Amino acid sequence: EEIDAGKPGRYASYYNFYYGKVPPMNETANWKWSDTDNKWYIESRYYKFWGKAAESVWWEGSFWTGMPDLNWDSQALRGEFEDIIEFWLRQGLDGFRLDATSWPYDFDTFGQMWRDWEGVDGTEKNIELWTWFNSFCHSINDNVYLVGECWKDEGTIANYYRSGMNYFAFGFHDMGTLQWVLDGNNGKGWTDSVISWERKIKIRNPRGVSAIFLSNHDQGRSFYQFGGYDYNGDWRRKMAASLYLLSPGTPFIYYGEEIGLVDFDRQPPAHIPDAHIYEDSRHRGPMWWSNTNLYATPNPPEKEDWIGSNGIDQRKPLSGKGVEEQLNDDYSLLRHYIRISNIKRKYPWIAYAFRIEGLDARDQRISAYRVYNPDVRNEDGTYPQSIVIAHNVANEDVVFNWDDKRIIPNPQKVYGVSARDYKWAVTKGEKGNDGNEIGMPPYSSALITEFVE
Repeated sequence: EEIDAGKPGRYASYYNFYYGKVPPMNETANWKWSDTDNKWYIESRYYKFWGKAAESVWWEGSFWTGMPDLNWDSQALRGEFEDIIEFWLRQGLDGFRLDATSWPYDFDTFGQMWRDWEGVDGTEKNIELWTWFNSFCHSINDNVYLVGECWKDEGTIANYYRSGMNYFAFGFHDMGTLQWVLDGNNGKGWTDSVISWERKIKIRNPRGVSAIFLSNHDQGRSFYQFGGYDYNGDWRRKMAASLYLLSPGTPFIYYGEEIGLVDFDRQPPAHIPDAHIYEDSRHRGPMWWSNTNLYATPNPPEKEDWIGSNGIDQRKPLSGKGVEEQLNDDYSLLRHYIRISNIKRKYPWIAYAFRIEGLDARDQRISAYRVYNPDVRNEDGTYPQSIVIAHNVANEDVVFNWDDKRIIPNPQKVYGVSARDYKWAVTKGEKGNDGNEIGMPPYSSALITEFVE
């Protein structure tokens, strides 16, 4: 209304408007040096997006022309958001998941390019913004949970932890790292990665908790990266689940991952001209709840719409089993997710990784590290409760041995789960062998307590 009346005021200041017959066609470019041609060339260009608010009035829409950018330098806007935040937290909301947290001040690509931001660090401006957001949320509820999507490199994401919020672990806990570990039987590499990432977080925010995941709504489903259509592919998918679900942090399971949902590979229909939008939708098919009760899936797609180029019905998992069927199958992927989750739930302080240290398992195939419980502390300042988390990432038997007692001085109980055999004996909580070693079957995990429960 302010814009239509030609009198921009309080609410118009909430956005980035430009006044003129034609919006500025600002752009920025990524330059890359070519050793072959011995010259610089433009690798990619980024153009501003503008939406027309009124005659000779344009809004900045960096993320999308239909979504006007907010002017976060406006204190009035921040005040409005404080009212919104407080309303929802007072209603009992536990927290917020924040999308595209690197975009509000994205000077290097799209954002606010018509203003003079020379010499201003967009990352620092974003961190300031989310520091304010985090501080206000915690002033209402100190136990509020905040997690942001910052689709950047590992170093940048770690830097955002200075804001006090948590962030999805793009670049570390995604599929690439786990593929590298499983393809190379590199258990030690997993240990080193976990320790390194946790230390980067804790240096910047001692209360920071990693937000770990395999894939999300913008990525191809993890089904293909861990086994694909191989007959024994579920073994690798189960091992990938064990690695990320039992690691420090709050795990995020993208729906369908726990039952082995797949993407669909049909070409975009004629009424969807934007291939990018269709590409994302390929990863967002309906959850397959049951083979017999199709009413459990709202508006289930017609079978002919989901037959891929390989002739496979892509509505349901390759196993042919939905949630209902997998709950009745002890060997299913879903049952494995449940077993792993129940083990971690027994020791929730693993997620915080208050103090974590890597262990030398003397076998490249074994990942092993120790996590301490921060809630139990002795008078001398030591922490008496700890757990060793061990994984055999290879598709062969290994023996995790700690004869010299330096690795695990006082083992108590062993809780284990195997991707190939859910009946592995240590699931009952017994010590392995003579108390100083355990035989670990292929693709298996074990939690070894070091205190009397």
